Amino acid sequence: MYLRYLFTLWMMLSIMSCERQLQSDDLNPGIIRSIGWQGDERAARIFETPEGYLVFGSSNSFAPGTYDALLCRIDSNLNLLSEARHGGPGDEMILGAEAIRNSSGATTAYIAWGTVKGAGRSDRDIWLLFLDANGLKTAEKRIQFSSDAVDDVPVSLQITSDALLIACNTARPGPAGFVEAAAWIKTDLSGNIGWRSVLHDTIAMKADGLVETATNKSMALCHSRTGEIRMLEISDPVQPTDTVSYQLLAQLQEPGLQEGGQWLLSPDNNFWFYHSQLLNGKEQTLLTRLRGNGQFVDRKTAGNGDFERPGRVCLQTRSTPYPVNWLSSRRPALGSAREEMGIYFSDRNGIRLKEPMFYGGSFSNVPADLIQTRDGGLLLLGTHTAPNRPGGDFVLYKLNRGCSPPATNRWMKAKRRSRFSPAKTQ
Repeated sequence: MYLRYLFTLWMMLSIMSCERQLQSDDLNPGIIRSIGWQGDERAARIFETPEGYLVFGSSNSFAPGTYDALLCRIDSNLNLLSEARHGGPGDEMILGAEAIRNSSGATTAYIAWGTVKGAGRSDRDIWLLFLDANGLKTAEKRIQFSSDAVDDVPVSLQITSDALLIACNTARPGPAGFVEAAAWIKTDLSGNIGWRSVLHDTIAMKADGLVETATNKSMALCHSRTGEIRMLEISDPVQPTDTVSYQLLAQLQEPGLQEGGQWLLSPDNNFWFYHSQLLNGKEQTLLTRLRGNGQFVDRKTAGNGDFERPGRVCLQTRSTPYPVNWLSSRRPALGSAREEMGIYFSDRNGIRLKEPMFYGGSFSNVPADLIQTRDGGLLLLGTHTAPNRPGGDFVLYKLNRGCSPPATNRWMKAKRRSRFSPAKTQ
């Protein structure tokens, strides 16, 4: 009787503990799915829809020798419902996508962005693919920033109330040939160019993002491979014939900076820049925070000593009063060229050093996107490659929200470290 009482009390305390815990931290492995055909599929973005999910990416399985944009509809159990391809005789690569939403938050359209390379051409231009709320193509736009001799590659796109802000990398003539240059473009919601501007500098600078901060004003970020970061306020031309004006707000030196990442305005009105840093010969995720006036706030490092590069940051989760930033990390596994996907948790103070959850196994899984689902769980999207495969597949990992007793939690942690090969869906 006494033991039964203790057991009942333990169960009640466990349930109460579950209710008090931050549910966003308590995630258990759920469904795993791989979707692919005979060629190479590369994942880019995923969105939740009333019927399930919409996955954006690229594929050469249906047009050997060239890539097309690929959209896959999947149900809530991650089963493939249908796929649609968009493109021409050249290469069309999807690098990202954004949703246009109305005042109530409902999706009214999608804009996918990437590059297009015409048949017989060696250079790439910016490509925008416009779709309605059902994922059906309505239009496409090709934007040529510079001469035909160089690539124009977008790195981010932000949708405002009446415009598209595009950060991209192009090239400009230099003493010893072309020099890589950060560039920015503003268009209307149909992709018609309002202005375009390139950063002329003596060193190669790469764009990281462009965020609207006020009417006709935006904040841009760019970096060099030598570790220099610049924060620029960009003002729209007053007259159509005027040039875009720049104001340098911050110029920082980040020791060991390798690559830029996601640049965003956080809920605390600071600017957060996720990028990678070389520390002790290994790459790790670094978060640098800046105020709107360019004042340095702090920098934080995440990682456990392995190679880790930042993936996409997911804002506006539903599980806490303050939006949690879920960071998908790209981590080559120790002792091999394999890569795994992981998650770091961030709060208002930046990266919170918590035990990362990595998923990869004996194959490579490179992260592409991360969203929180309606049930409070997470869904990771990546590209899965295997030694015996000529290309990649889309891979999806569903992490369910829930609370388990301590013994079950230990079992789950062991399961997270297990090795597996996702089943392929045709």
